[in-house]
Amino acid sequence: MSCTELAKLLQAERPDLRREFDRHKYFMSMESGRDVGIARATEDFIRNHLNDWAEGYKDCFCSQVCVGKCSDYLSRKS
Repeated sequence: MSCTELAKLLQAERPDLRREFDRHKYFMSMESGRDVGIARATEDFIRNHLNDWAEGYKDCFCSQVCVGKCSDYLSRKS
């Protein structure tokens, strides 16, 4: 990730990511009929969903903050 402002924001938004892990754990546990544990759910989320989550987060942030000033944002939109 090249955008230092986004990196700072993501660090501040760690509680949001933890909520995503907890939410993922809930759905995995419901599907399996038992508590799968936070470690397994976190590992699965990172392996299967983190990139999409981070890209969505970055797109939202960049569309509001980086418009016209960030070379990373401009290169992604061309």
